[in-house]
Amino acid sequence: MLNKLALFILFFSLLSLGDARAQCGNELKREAYQKIKGGTYLKDFRIRFEESSKRNPESDEFTIMLYKGVRYRFVVKNDQSKEGEAIIKLYDDFKIYASSYDEASATHHNIFEFFCQKTQAYYLSGHFKDGDKGCAIIMLGNMGKF
Repeated sequence: MLNKLALFILFFSLLSLGDARAQCGNELKREAYQKIKGGTYLKDFRIRFEESSKRNPESDEFTIMLYKGVRYRFVVKNDQSKEGEAIIKLYDDFKIYASSYDEASATHHNIFEFFCQKTQAYYLSGHFKDGDKGCAIIMLGNMGKF
């Protein structure tokens, strides 16, 4: 009887863990995908961190190849069940081209577009403001030539 009860508890614990992960996965992906209407989905990236240092928060960096003459759209979708709000930056070795967070006005932009002027590898980094715990999907879409 005790073994059946332990198995029952383990089973439902795993189910609830799957629900928590799903919230930070497929549903966010579907919501972000809606913001690329009229364009072509290229790739998505997931960032997930536990709480970290406010001064130096954990971050992930991805390398992406972007092509001259193409308008790209970046969509950031945060998991609302976590307090973290993702901040992403697009840059190369010399310059930051775009960010989802405007420090001057302290506002987040969950969608921004980048008009690529030079074919090259770019870097996309993501972290959560103030080192908060969070999960987010960053989706990249090709919105056509400009």
